[in-house]
Amino acid sequence: MRALVFVANRQNLNSIAALTGALEVHPQTRSLPLHFLWEDQRLLSRLGALAKRSERMIVGLSFATAALPNAAALLAHLKELDPAPLVVAGGPHPSARPSEVLHLGADAVVVGEGELNLPLLLERILADESPAGLPGVATLDADGGLLQGPQPAPVDLDEFPPMGIKNKRFGPIEITRGCPCACAFCQTSFLFGGRMRHRSVEKTVMWLRQAIEGGYSYARFTTPNAFAYLSEDNGRTPNLEAIERLMRETSALLGKDRVYFGTFPSEVGPETVTEEAVALLRRYCANDNLIFGAQTGSDRLLRAMHRRHSVADVYRATEIVVAAGLTAIVDVIFGLPGEQAEDVAATVRLMEDLVAMGAVIHSHTFMPLPGTPLENAPPGRVDPALHPLLDRLASQGHQIGQWRKQEGIAGQAGQE
Repeated sequence: MRALVFVANRQNLNSIAALTGALEVHPQTRSLPLHFLWEDQRLLSRLGALAKRSERMIVGLSFATAALPNAAALLAHLKELDPAPLVVAGGPHPSARPSEVLHLGADAVVVGEGELNLPLLLERILADESPAGLPGVATLDADGGLLQGPQPAPVDLDEFPPMGIKNKRFGPIEITRGCPCACAFCQTSFLFGGRMRHRSVEKTVMWLRQAIEGGYSYARFTTPNAFAYLSEDNGRTPNLEAIERLMRETSALLGKDRVYFGTFPSEVGPETVTEEAVALLRRYCANDNLIFGAQTGSDRLLRAMHRRHSVADVYRATEIVVAAGLTAIVDVIFGLPGEQAEDVAATVRLMEDLVAMGAVIHSHTFMPLPGTPLENAPPGRVDPALHPLLDRLASQGHQIGQWRKQEGIAGQAGQE
C-alpha cells in the first residue's frame, strides 16, 4: 500500500483542505489513500505503525515560521522511524526557506502554491522517479546543494476545488489569492503575487453545493481582503455587484445564519469599507463583527510598511462598522521596525479612541518573516510600560490577541 499522510494542527487545516481537493481531482492522485494524523503525543507511534503497513509512505508537512521549532523536531523524529518515510514540506516557511527545511530533513519542498506542484511531485515519487527540476519543487543534490525547478504559472483557482470533499476535509472557501499591497511585514504578496486572483461566483457556488451534500454546514471565506473580491482595479474599489451575488447565492443555499464574510479567517482593508458594502453583510450574513488592520496609529509607519490606507481610513471604517451594529475588530502590531516613541504614542491614542467608539483591538507583536522585505529586521518587542494598558483592555473585553506569545516566539526566532 502506498499512502500520503498529512500531519494536521490548528494552523494548517485550511491548507490541507485545499491540497486534498487538488489531489482528489488529479488523475494520478485521485485514488491515492490519504491519511490525516493530528500532531499530538500519539503522532509518532501512529506514523510508525502506518509506515510498517505501507509499501511507500509519504508524509506531508505544512507550516509557517512560528511553527518551525516543532517542525524541526518532527523532521528529526521522522528520520528515526523504521522504515523512514519520504517527507514533503510546504507552506509559508518552507516556501521562503527551502534549503533550510531540506537540510532539516525534508526530502522535497513544494515552493509556493501546491495545487499543481504537489500532484506532479507525488506522481514522480510514486513512479520511483526523481522529482528534481519539477516546476515549483526544491530538492538537494548529492553534495547538499539546492536544486529548485522553475517557477510555475500562477494557479487558476477556478480549476480546483477549495476543499477535499471526498475526504471530508472541509474549511473556509478561498475566494481570492494574491495581494497588491506588498506590506513589508507580510508574506502574502511575496508568496502569491501582487495581482489578485479570484474564484468565480459560479465555481464557488458549485463547490459549495457539493460540499453541502458531503456534510459541510456553513460558509466562511479566505481572502486577504473580502471587499476586494472580483474588484476591477486590483482591490482598490469594492465590486458590490459581485459581492452581493456571492453572498445572495451562498445564503440561499445555507441560510443567512450560516454565512460569514469579512470575519475570521479573513479580513477587509479599512480603505475599502463603505456603508454600502457593510449593508450587504447585514443583509446576507451572520457576522457580528468585521476585521480589518490598522497596524499602527502612525501615518509615517503606514507609508513605510507600504500600507494602502491612512489612520483616517481606520477611524472612518470603525465608525461605519459600529454604526451598522457590528463590532470592529482592529489589528494592531507592536514593535514594527523603525517604530519611535511618537509612533507608539500615536498607536495608543488610536487604540483608546477606537475602544471608546466600540471597537475591539486585536494585538500582535512584529515577527520578521522570511521572504519579506523585513525578514532581517530585529524581532518586535512590546514596551513594558504598555503591558498594564493591554491587560486592562483585555480584562474589559476590549483587547484580544496573543502578543505576549508572539513576542516570545519572535525573540526565539531571532536568536536562531
